[in-house]
Amino acid sequence: MRHLLLPVSLFLLPILGACDASISAAGPVRANEADAHEHEPRQLTVFGERVFTFIEHPQLVRGESARFLVHLTQLATGEPVRTGRVTLTLGTQELSVDAPKRDGLFIPEGAATTAGTFPLRLTLKGEQAEETLELGTVQVHESEEAAHRASDAAAAEESGAAGMPFLLEQQWPLRLLLAKVERKDLARRLVVPASVRLPDAAQA
Repeated sequence: MRHLLLPVSLFLLPILGACDASISAAGPVRANEADAHEHEPRQLTVFGERVFTFIEHPQLVRGESARFLVHLTQLATGEPVRTGRVTLTLGTQELSVDAPKRDGLFIPEGAATTAGTFPLRLTLKGEQAEETLELGTVQVHESEEAAHRASDAAAAEESGAAGMPFLLEQQWPLRLLLAKVERKDLARRLVVPASVRLPDAAQA
């Protein structure tokens, strides 16, 4: 399984030491959860205001059922989302689950009825958090052959990626806090009028 390298800002609990700011955010996908398709899964990470999600799913083929491994983490605490209803909206289709399979992992499943490119949206509704995340677009292929070509092309683009995996399943017990990498001012400059006077007999 491929692991997504996600550059993040780390804010650790006091008991933890500093570590490298580039870690893997790959989700806890065990062997018995591997997708039946032979091609590599597609992975994406999206941050919201209250939660972030890491999702794995196979290349989608019209008429073939696919599972979406949706990992959800609370940004404020670093804990997994343990309750709630998750709905994935693929174009006009909705795939929903009323509860996680285990803490942090929701698995909506279904088959796309039409080939093409569609917007993908995730909606979480529960006691811990409510959020809607726009996940970009996803391609539904007309055939398995087309899906394999897309998978091979994606694998070729990622062939140079390397790193040590740090699974969400390992992060959650540590309550590791993640934040999306953003440009920020580390220091502000204060501009004020001033004059400079050298001491008597001083040389420049």
